[in-house]
Amino acid sequence: MIGLDTNVVVRYIMQDDPRQSALATRLVESLTAATPGYVPLVSVTELSWVLLSAYGLERSQLVAALEGLLRTKEIVVEQAETVWKALRVFQSGSADFADCLIERSSAAAGCKWTMTFDRGAVKGCGMRLVRNQMRRGVGVRPIPLPSSPPVLQADRRRVRAKPAVQPGS
Repeated sequence: MIGLDTNVVVRYIMQDDPRQSALATRLVESLTAATPGYVPLVSVTELSWVLLSAYGLERSQLVAALEGLLRTKEIVVEQAETVWKALRVFQSGSADFADCLIERSSAAAGCKWTMTFDRGAVKGCGMRLVRNQMRRGVGVRPIPLPSSPPVLQADRRRVRAKPAVQPGS
């Protein structure tokens, strides 16, 4: 198997960069069922975001692209069955694909439900709102933190982790 990064899959699907698209096409078309390409789950998520956000594809076009990827026998998609299920939820609802994939992955792992603060994910793909669960008395315990967690220091452009103990001190 040969791992395929998101940018290779994007170039193959979109054919938008003459040089890189040609290389991606040559690579993907050289794959076989005996030596397939492998697309990790995180790349599927990233692919959906890139195609919708950066390229402005419609939901139906994203569905077609992901279905094509999943149906290609020369490409192995990590957790393909879960991706198919997430794609069906995405296709019939209003949630983001990433939310659908998170919810379906959690269900596949045996979770009773998936908790979120995102009301769109509650309506669009069946997650449960954290606030509502807490009111019902569901026993959700806080996650214990390590004794010295990194201190987050925000600036205007980004949030970066800063070690709790500075080197040399």
